[in-house]
Amino acid sequence: MKRFLQVYLEYFKYTKPYRFHYIISWLGVIFLLVTYNISIFVVGDLVDKIAAGNQKVSEAIVLIGITISLPLLIEPFAFYIKSRIFSSISRDIVNTAYKRIITLDHAFHTAKQTGKVASMLITAHSTIFMFVWQTEWLLVESLAGYVVPIILVYFIKPELGIAMTLILLISMPVLIQILRWNIRRRRKVKDAEYSRTDLILDGISNYETIRTFSRESEEVGHVERSVGKWKFAVDRYENTFRAIDFITRLVGVSTFIAVAFLAYHYFELSELTLGAFIVVITYLIQLVGRLIGVVFSLREIIKNLPIADDLFSLINEKNTVKEASNPVKIKILKGKVQFKNVFFGYEKNRGILSRLDFSVKSKQNIALVGPSGGGKSTCVKLLMRYYDVKKGTILIDDIDIKKYPLAHLKESIGIVPQEPSLFNKSILYNIGYALCSDPEKTEGYKQQIIEASKRACVYDFVMSLPNGFDTIVGERGIKLSGGQKQRIAIARVLLKMPKIVIFDEATSMLDSESEQAIKIAFAELSKDTTTIVIAHRLSTIINSDKILVIDKGRVLERGTHRQLIKKKGLYSRLWDIQSGGFQKAN
Repeated sequence: MKRFLQVYLEYFKYTKPYRFHYIISWLGVIFLLVTYNISIFVVGDLVDKIAAGNQKVSEAIVLIGITISLPLLIEPFAFYIKSRIFSSISRDIVNTAYKRIITLDHAFHTAKQTGKVASMLITAHSTIFMFVWQTEWLLVESLAGYVVPIILVYFIKPELGIAMTLILLISMPVLIQILRWNIRRRRKVKDAEYSRTDLILDGISNYETIRTFSRESEEVGHVERSVGKWKFAVDRYENTFRAIDFITRLVGVSTFIAVAFLAYHYFELSELTLGAFIVVITYLIQLVGRLIGVVFSLREIIKNLPIADDLFSLINEKNTVKEASNPVKIKILKGKVQFKNVFFGYEKNRGILSRLDFSVKSKQNIALVGPSGGGKSTCVKLLMRYYDVKKGTILIDDIDIKKYPLAHLKESIGIVPQEPSLFNKSILYNIGYALCSDPEKTEGYKQQIIEASKRACVYDFVMSLPNGFDTIVGERGIKLSGGQKQRIAIARVLLKMPKIVIFDEATSMLDSESEQAIKIAFAELSKDTTTIVIAHRLSTIINSDKILVIDKGRVLERGTHRQLIKKKGLYSRLWDIQSGGFQKAN
């Protein structure tokens, strides 16, 4: 119950923009309950008057028609308003959830289950719709429609009201236990659904790897087993509903038989009038349906509560990297970078960087090299504030990067990753994304996009395609080669013109000819920006202003290519290996 109230209150925050219509819809619900129950009493009273000869049958029919027609006319209107409110709120929640996912930091996205997040977003509308509809409309309307008649029967004959209450109280513990059983089974279904979706999405996104290693049948087997576990969980979950249905109907029928016989007994003793007896029987018929409605609403709420809970938990997920409380308003103009005594580790007991110190002057071109796992890429992630340092400080233009607005910091830094990620849209859109994310407006930047593509040595390739810049690249750029994707990513960064540019193995997938062309683009870009190159191919960084050799989270060597070769240290050994050292040794 506590978790249900928390989830409901989370939902209730979204009703604020629709408060007026929300109140109107509730007034409609209350009016329906009042008029419906009054109409039953009116019918009973008219029966007694007809029996006593105080009311004409024709007049009674007219009065009954008017009384019954009011709820029937109002109900569609109330349903219309309520459904519009629910759909609007569901839309707002889905938009909020997606916005939250996009704005969550790197720590969340590296740990998330894509299948789980995708499932929550895909089912968010129906989940929230069913959750609030069953809670606010069917449950409240059914529960009130169950409780109010019992109260009214008390006024007719207290003994009948007591009998109805006792049967309900006796049956409640059984219903509660079955519902708890249902909740446990539902959680297992939810976990099975998330695992199934995650496995399917993982297989689809790694299609090339699966085909390369001929693992199609094995991957299909993994999914079939996962779907089998999901089916087993669903079957067991559905069995709980059969038990709920049986118990609910049994309670309803028991209530009807017991109270109906008791009412008839009082009628024979003349302690109930014919009209009162008809009212009681009518309420009993109503109660059987209402009880089923209440339990049905409860099971739908229970079914959707875990998913709604996960969705609101996602919306309330906190970023580990925080915005500055009083961010500086100074723009990054020079691009000077400093790492001062930086400590960092992704896990508590495993450090990556330890007392890391280095600086990059404005418009300087430096390279970070060294063995894999030494901390080079971690430096980039910290500079981009994907994570925050544990100790020490990172400065840009002599200001702690934690004081810059996150959006401004990322606008001032451009990165070309080793494995660029492209949208399943045109080449024009993917390059122009640096300036605009609206496909309809990208065309207005075409000339700038063309210039950037020429500087990145990708223009000739694009023009050789049948559709040119309108070519669709496929999901994550699957229709392009690695080198082609990388040059498009470089063109995108060139178009952005940031103050600091990071090339993370940006030439690793290029052929020798393209590599030489990109070197020219590097040199041109380095004239006006601070450039940080992470490289394993040392031939690509021999002209860097400074090279930092990083291993085990520290700078072991620093200097130009010539200076480091003369030191005969780690850099020199790496150079010998890449330039033919093995052949010399043999």
